[in-house]
Amino acid sequence: MAEEKKLSGPDFAEGVSLSEFADGGMVQGHANGEAILVTRRGDAYVAIGARPVPTMAVHWPKAL
Repeated sequence: MAEEKKLSGPDFAEGVSLSEFADGGMVQGHANGEAILVTRRGDAYVAIGARPVPTMAVHWPKAL
């Protein structure tokens, strides 16, 4: 049986007020059943898929 995703935050597909995004801030929400993280810098907005990071990735910065 597939595990049901628990989505939090606003549904970006329904629309979100631009006042929700502080300059340099991030808002976690979802659209079309997928978790999304949106950040704002000045007039630029960037959205990326937001999913759990594998445990192995916690050690990644130490490899640099």
